[in-house]
Amino acid sequence: MVWIHGGAFISGSSGTEADHPYDPTHLVAKDVIVVTLNYRIGALGFLPQADLTAEAGQSGNYGLMDQHLALQWIHDNIANFNGDPDNVTLFGESAGGHSVLSQLAAASSFSPYYLFHKAIVESGAYGPTQWSLAAGYTKYGNPFVTATGCTGDIPACLRGLTVAQILDAQDQVALWPSPVYGTGAFLENSIATVFGSDGIPADVPVLLGCNKDEGQLFVLLDMAQGQFYTTEAAYNSAVATALADAVALKPSLDVTGIEAYYLNKYPGDSNLYRDALSAFRTDYLFNYNTKVVWDQISDRTATYAYWFTDVDAPVLSSSWNTPFLNIGATHSLEIQYVFGSLGERGATADQITLSNTMITYWTQFAKTGDPNDGAATDWQPYQVGDEFVLKLDKPTPTATDVDDADGFCDVHTCTNWANWLAP
Repeated sequence: MVWIHGGAFISGSSGTEADHPYDPTHLVAKDVIVVTLNYRIGALGFLPQADLTAEAGQSGNYGLMDQHLALQWIHDNIANFNGDPDNVTLFGESAGGHSVLSQLAAASSFSPYYLFHKAIVESGAYGPTQWSLAAGYTKYGNPFVTATGCTGDIPACLRGLTVAQILDAQDQVALWPSPVYGTGAFLENSIATVFGSDGIPADVPVLLGCNKDEGQLFVLLDMAQGQFYTTEAAYNSAVATALADAVALKPSLDVTGIEAYYLNKYPGDSNLYRDALSAFRTDYLFNYNTKVVWDQISDRTATYAYWFTDVDAPVLSSSWNTPFLNIGATHSLEIQYVFGSLGERGATADQITLSNTMITYWTQFAKTGDPNDGAATDWQPYQVGDEFVLKLDKPTPTATDVDDADGFCDVHTCTNWANWLAP
């Protein structure tokens, strides 16, 4: 099992320190080998820039290429650790999950041989259209170069910068970096295009899901920067900003209607704008995109869908406990269940039971491509028309259909998003 850490492509590591709790002891106890890797992030890992492209035929995606090289090393060397190079599972969360999808969409992952054979994606289906190389120049590369003050021979100037200068410049760019696609690039097409055209191998099963309250973490991060969303204007601005790319594709998109819809979900709520924005970000950025990917790939390969819903999950820091936002089952909180580290944060016996079950599902899937071992709730594959989603909640997961009352699409308003975003 090869772990790719998250961090929005700007932060993180695969270490075991407190803020990156990726100690694989509980996974290894299930008779699997776990490899964690680091990769270049920020501008060092994802800088698309025209002069760099002119030099090498592509730019950006350096972090993805690092991951690819690590997978090649594992293929060539894992037998020395009693591993099987023909049974590799790639798994990751957030940017790590997005990386897994990107590697799944990259033709070089499967030629001349398979670098991995199964994929697990936790909260990684956001931004499936990614950026074209040209869009990457405009959105990230050009603003970054401007922030550095580089002119003339841009590649030489960039290579002469200190790491501190690079980090300072990337902090001045409004957007986080993203993988890019284009002719000659590591990604020839976006993950949305590849998945929508049956472009992934039929013999690489995928386990993929998301959390019930993904968006809360990102509102919490905004609050840490002083933005508490106490006015409707601030809320509307945040929604409109998030929808800018969607509006570019569909100028008639009902942004005002979307803003009103989420406000109307929380009548009388003292945290109205924060809760509404959290729900909007959950649905638009993460969970509706997860549903789209389920639908796209499930007719091509075995697909196992999950929905993590433990709203009492232990938080990673006491600073996450605030009366101004109910953090719930937010982004990243399922990781501690997969790695078995939640006990040190005061988890209940029921939560530890859920964690043990999830560890079994994840490792059994890594071994066989099927998460079931006969001991827990039967996890059926997701198929369009028979849309099984395993609800991961304490103490025992529940079998659900995506369209159940109070189920995934009821909570995350899949039908509305399908209609809002329809061409």
